[in-house]
Amino acid sequence: MPWAAAVDLSGYAQDLGGAPVPVGAGPRALGMGGAFTAIADDATANTWNPGGMVQLERPEAALSVAYRSDRVRLSDGSDADAANANLDHLSLVVPFFRGGLQQTIGLAWQRQLDFTRSIRAEQHDTSISSNITLDTDGRTHIQQEGAFSSVSASYAIEVLPGLGLGMTAHSWEDDWTLDSRYERRQQDDYVNSLVFTIPPISIATRDQFDSTRTTSVKEGYSFVFGAWWQATPALTFAATVKPRYTLRLANEVELRQISIDPSSGT
Repeated sequence: MPWAAAVDLSGYAQDLGGAPVPVGAGPRALGMGGAFTAIADDATANTWNPGGMVQLERPEAALSVAYRSDRVRLSDGSDADAANANLDHLSLVVPFFRGGLQQTIGLAWQRQLDFTRSIRAEQHDTSISSNITLDTDGRTHIQQEGAFSSVSASYAIEVLPGLGLGMTAHSWEDDWTLDSRYERRQQDDYVNSLVFTIPPISIATRDQFDSTRTTSVKEGYSFVFGAWWQATPALTFAATVKPRYTLRLANEVELRQISIDPSSGT
């Protein structure tokens, strides 16, 4: 008597595993949070507020490397953790004076969203009805690595003394960034036991699956517009606008059924 059942553990695991972590540029700017938008006076300004690049007086370069370690305990006793070290940001800005106006150009590479996660989840269910008992034990392990990154070009101009306007254009395509993809491998192991009281029969099945999904950015652009105004030596105003953007993704999925191991007895 063949019988099989599957338990989908990917519902809550997918929510955590698929949520990316935003990545910022520069430890100084990250330490100041949003306040750095009004300062924006180093080589990371093209990310935070390109209008602030008019403050730079000489070429500057910036490099950021980060190590992250996170662990989350889920309510059912399972856990999710991540630990990785990566290059987060690399930029170069060059100021120049032309046409009587201070101007600056910049180039940058940045990890924007980090998808690295490791999740282990378990589920144990028992259901009883009349003369039938169903026990289900399921285990899921998700290993996810990768990021979405961008390469960008920036330009800023001091239109009035102390007033800078700037724009940064980002390209997210994997062909340009070489790091706009992530791979998600999911391993599922389901053990199902069905017991009949009358007639006294027990049936057990074990299903194991291994799936790999690779997601990459095939097309995507975004922009940051910034303004920086030094009203007084001690008072600065800033504003940034980041219009909504859309990324076109490509998915490649491979699914393998590792084994099905049924057994039965009376």
